[in-house]
Amino acid sequence: MVCSGLTITDSRLETMFFSKPYLANRQIIIVPDDSFITAISHLSNKKVGFQRGSTAKDALDNHPTLNTLAVPFTPVPFKDNIFAFRQLQAH
Repeated sequence: MVCSGLTITDSRLETMFFSKPYLANRQIIIVPDDSFITAISHLSNKKVGFQRGSTAKDALDNHPTLNTLAVPFTPVPFKDNIFAFRQLQAH
């Protein structure tokens, strides 16, 4: 059983049983408080971390604004969100 955010996707439906969704989540991008990044367009030429195996990569790949940046962002997979947050704090 998973009692958390687990996006229902076609591939997951092939191997898992899902109850009726009880929560509507969305993907967000987290930056430090003092960051100049205040809009999606500011991610041009930046590294964007995400949790490996999550639907965050799909969200990045399918985001209409991110796909039109003059200089694309670099996706960086992490083993989990905790490690991604620690890397964000370290930089």
